[in-house]
Amino acid sequence: MAWKSTIGSLLSLLLILSGCTPKYLQDELRVLEKELTQGDIYSIRVEKQNQRLKELLAQAPSDSLKWEYADSLCAAYKHLDLDSTDKYTVIAESHAVSEVQKLRSLFHTIYSLSFRGLQNIAEQKYLQIDTAGLSVKDRVAYLDLGIDLFKNNHSELINLSDIRAGLFKIDTVSFSGRKNYANICRENEDIQKAMDIFKGCLGRFNDQHEIISIYYNIAMLYGELGDLNQKEYWLAKTAVEDIRISNKDYQSLYQLALMRLDDKDFSRAASYIQIHYSDISSSRFYPRMQTSGIAEQRISQEYIKSQIKMKWIQSIGLALLSILVIIVLILFQNNRKKADKLEKTSEQLAQSNSQLSISNKIKEVYVFRYMMLSLRYMKQAQQDKKDYKRILRDKGRDELLQVLKQIDRDYSSEKEFYNFFDDAFLHIFPDFVCEVNQLLKPSDRFDESSHTLTTEVRILAVIRLGITSSPDISKFLGCALPTVYTYRAKLRNAALCGKDEFEARVAQLGL
Repeated sequence: MAWKSTIGSLLSLLLILSGCTPKYLQDELRVLEKELTQGDIYSIRVEKQNQRLKELLAQAPSDSLKWEYADSLCAAYKHLDLDSTDKYTVIAESHAVSEVQKLRSLFHTIYSLSFRGLQNIAEQKYLQIDTAGLSVKDRVAYLDLGIDLFKNNHSELINLSDIRAGLFKIDTVSFSGRKNYANICRENEDIQKAMDIFKGCLGRFNDQHEIISIYYNIAMLYGELGDLNQKEYWLAKTAVEDIRISNKDYQSLYQLALMRLDDKDFSRAASYIQIHYSDISSSRFYPRMQTSGIAEQRISQEYIKSQIKMKWIQSIGLALLSILVIIVLILFQNNRKKADKLEKTSEQLAQSNSQLSISNKIKEVYVFRYMMLSLRYMKQAQQDKKDYKRILRDKGRDELLQVLKQIDRDYSSEKEFYNFFDDAFLHIFPDFVCEVNQLLKPSDRFDESSHTLTTEVRILAVIRLGITSSPDISKFLGCALPTVYTYRAKLRNAALCGKDEFEARVAQLGL
C-alpha cells in the first residue's frame, strides 16, 4: 500500500502549495523545521553553560560575587525554567549587598510572580518600588518590566509615560533606548517610523535576546501594517533564534501555529503547537499553558477534519487514477505493436542510410581515383608510343625488342594498383586497421601507423567492400587463390569472437 501513501502525500503537498505561500517564507519555514530537530542539542549546550555558572557560584568567595553569578543564572533560566529562576532569585536576594543588587533581585521576583499567575502581588511589589535616584540602566529595566507587567492595564501604562519620555531624552543609542523610542512611535500610530527604528537595529546588536526582540517587534509591526506574509516570515526568524538559545517562554511558535492554521497548513500548525505546549509545560510557564492548550485543541480538531477531507479527496483521486491507468494500459497495448514496428523500420532505415552514405562515398572516391589512374595510363601510353617510334626510326627493330624485354610492366602496374587501392580505402575508412585489431588477439594485430595495407588486411578490406568470394578476391587483388584461403583461415583463427561471425563483423566496420 506504499503507492497509496505516496499519492496521499502528493495530494497534501498540492493542497499546501495552493495557498501560494511566497518562496522566501517557504525557505524560512524549512530552516525553522530543521532547527526544531536540533532543539535538544541546543538545550544541552545551554545547560553546559549554566552548569559552569553554578560551579562559579559555589566557589565564589564573597556575597557580591555570589550575587553576580546567581543573577546571571536568574537571567539564563528566565526564559528556560521558571522553577530554576525562582531558586536562583532566592539565592541572589540572600547575597545582595548593594541597593542595586537588591533592586534587580526584586525585578526577578516580580517577573516570576507574574508568570506564575500571581499578577496582583507582582503589580503591588512593582508599584512599591521607589524610582527616585535610579540609574538609566535600572530605569530601563524598570520600564521594560512595567510594560510587560501592565500590557493589559492601559491606565498604568499611561502612568509609565513620564518615565519613557524622560528616558527618550537621554538615551536613543542603546537597544533599550531605541526600543523605547519605537514603542512611543507605535503608540502614536506612526507604525512605519517604528518599523524603521527596529530595522535600523539589525546588525547593530549582538545579544541574542535583543536580536529576538528586534525580530519579534518587526513581525508585530508587519501584522499591524496588514502584511501577514512578512509577519509570518519574521516570526519564523524569531522562532529559529528562540530555539538556538533554548528559549521556552516564546510566543513566536505559538503565533506561527495559528497563522499556519489560517493558511490550512494543518500539519505544520499541529507540529508547532505541540512543540510549544511541550516546552512551556516542561518549563512550568503555567499562565501560558491554558491559552496554548486551547489552541492545541482547536488545531487538533481542524487537523482531524482536514485528514477526513484528505482521505475523501484521496479516495476520489485514487478512483480517477485507477480509471486513468486502465485507459493508459489499453492505449499502450494498442500502440505497442505500432511503436515496435515503427522502431524496427526506423532502425532499418538508419542502417540503410548509413550503408548508402558509405556506398556513395566509395563510389565517389574510387571513380575519381580510377579516372585519374586511367588518365595517367593514357598519357603514359602516348609517351611510350612516341618513344617506341623514335627508337624504331633511329636504332632499328632489334633495339626496340631489347627495350621491350627490359620493361617489367606487370610488377610496376601491380604495385601502383596496390598503392592506389590502399590510399583510397584508408581515405574512406581511416580507422579500419584499428577496428580490425579490436577483433583480433593481441599477438596477431597489425601495425596501425603504416599508410599501406598488408595482404591480409587488403583481403579484409575487399570483404568490407562487399566482395566475399575467395576466387573473386583473388582476381581483384591479383594474388593466388590458395593465398586467399590461407590468409582467411589464419584471420578467423586469430579472432576474439567466433570464427563464423568474424567476417560478418568486419563487413560492418565503419557503420
